[in-house]
Amino acid sequence: MNGSFQRPSPGYAMAGLLVATAVMGVFISIALPAWTQVVLRDRESELVFRGEQYARSIELYQRTFAGAFPPDLETLVEGRFLRKAYGDPLLNNEEFRLIFEGDLNEDGTLIEEYDSRRRTAGQESASAGLMGVVSRSDKTSVRLYKGESKYNKWLFVYGLSLIHI
Repeated sequence: MNGSFQRPSPGYAMAGLLVATAVMGVFISIALPAWTQVVLRDRESELVFRGEQYARSIELYQRTFAGAFPPDLETLVEGRFLRKAYGDPLLNNEEFRLIFEGDLNEDGTLIEEYDSRRRTAGQESASAGLMGVVSRSDKTSVRLYKGESKYNKWLFVYGLSLIHI
């Protein structure tokens, strides 16, 4: 040996980098759908939690005021039956659709036509009390909730089991 050191060709380093990038791309393409499912399931769990909080707050209101439904969300928050007015986690915390007395059919399903001007979170309903909330998202869910696979069919209503079919 003459003591000289030969450097490897720079082409090998570039080839190694390209192979590593391709392998990482394959792993990411496999992991991304699974991660998306995890995020969606988390949002569904949060939707159920928030919706059930609304139903529970209406139950507490009825226990306090002899079976009466609250007129609006502000009454629940101001009366400390609900900590705050939650947003829909599936729609970037937009408002839930409010369900008032008269918004349900006799079989407990939601009547699709409703007066959106009268029934917003900031306005009182003059003729009916607040019974619950439902998501405005019409997407199909990953799991079933009370037998329903569309988010806008997941009703969070206190006393729904009291409705006779």
